[in-house]
Amino acid sequence: MEQIFTGADALMNMNSTRTIQDPEKVKEARQGPFTETVKFYLRLVNKVVEDESTAPGFSVGSTLTAADLQIEMVVGFLEKYCEYFDFTVVTEGFPKLIAIRDQVSGIPAVQAYLAKFPY
Repeated sequence: MEQIFTGADALMNMNSTRTIQDPEKVKEARQGPFTETVKFYLRLVNKVVEDESTAPGFSVGSTLTAADLQIEMVVGFLEKYCEYFDFTVVTEGFPKLIAIRDQVSGIPAVQAYLAKFPY
């Protein structure tokens, strides 16, 4: 579970292009290295899910954990703020992470929380 939090933290804090004003320059800065960095961390998290998950839609074991919530937050954040890279390209090959995001975001309490506090 620690690897999930470490990878998620790195992904959420790598937005080093916020200070660039020109959208085309931001796009250039993010397309190659940004996409590869995101895929690198998603591979790490995905490996943990493949090794530890015992039920579809959950990352560790067969019940909801903080790791599942973290994955939902990261994948949801990437999808919402992916204006500078192709979300489907970045998440290609990680269907279990998408399934976790879908499972967790479908929980009524999570939906209520996200309605109050969106990403």
